[in-house]
Amino acid sequence: MESEQLISIWDKYEHIAMHFNGLLIHLRTQALGAVATIVTAAGFLLTRSPEPLKHQWWAVCAVSVLLFFAWCTLWMIDVCYYSRLLLGAVNALVKIEKQSDGLLDLSTQVQKLFGVPREDATLLNWQIYVFYMPVALFLVCVIGVSLCQALQSG
Repeated sequence: MESEQLISIWDKYEHIAMHFNGLLIHLRTQALGAVATIVTAAGFLLTRSPEPLKHQWWAVCAVSVLLFFAWCTLWMIDVCYYSRLLLGAVNALVKIEKQSDGLLDLSTQVQKLFGVPREDATLLNWQIYVFYMPVALFLVCVIGVSLCQALQSG
């Protein structure tokens, strides 16, 4: 395959990989923003609520359970779909880069620098799990505390 043709194909693949990367960045930042907004709004509304304390704690528990399931759903969409699409696109780029005999090596260098899985790997890096775990643990703690407070209040 000629160099120009290889570069043209690589460029198209790079755009696809960057599209999936952008989708993942948007998904994750918007998910964090949504959780922060809902938690802040719920905290504000609960402190201003004339409802008895028992009802407030049940509301906190219900909102936290819903947020936890939404967060788990986002994790599944990320890990089981978008991240795999990105990994496939990067693997295709690396394959083209190997065919270029050193002419193209951007994705290869990024993989080396960040420890991205090999071309034939199917498992995702542990960092993706670290992103979702703190929020999930926070929500589980809020569920537990609010449930205990609701049960003790009445």
